[in-house]
Amino acid sequence: MGADDRASFREGLRLGLPFAVASFLLSMSFGVVARETGFSVLAAVAMSVLVFAGSAQFAAVAVLAAGGGAGAAVAAGTLMNSRFLPMGIALASSLPGRAWWRGMQGLAVVDSSWALAARGDGTFDRWRLFGTTAPQLVAWY
Repeated sequence: MGADDRASFREGLRLGLPFAVASFLLSMSFGVVARETGFSVLAAVAMSVLVFAGSAQFAAVAVLAAGGGAGAAVAAGTLMNSRFLPMGIALASSLPGRAWWRGMQGLAVVDSSWALAARGDGTFDRWRLFGTTAPQLVAWY
């Protein structure tokens, strides 16, 4: 990582902090809703670690709370997260490496980090993306 990359990452961290506050509040809300739906603490935390997508998690829990099955909950979460497909396609050319490595880097995409990493010319600053996501990830867990 060069000096410019470090500067982009630090800028991303700074930009991500307000979103981290919102992420923390949402994660606490998710925990309350999940527990009220019958999730154990471990199950709610595991879902947050594995999914890391608030809208999908809330959708899945809503389906389960309404009496839907696991398949319907997964389908609801998948539909909520389908927005990441075009976001990932737009981002892919800005990420180095083979397809599997670009895919791994793409796991860092959340709505705010994707928007803040956009350069305005169709390319993305991946280190700003990573930096913006980092505090949100910590706050969500």
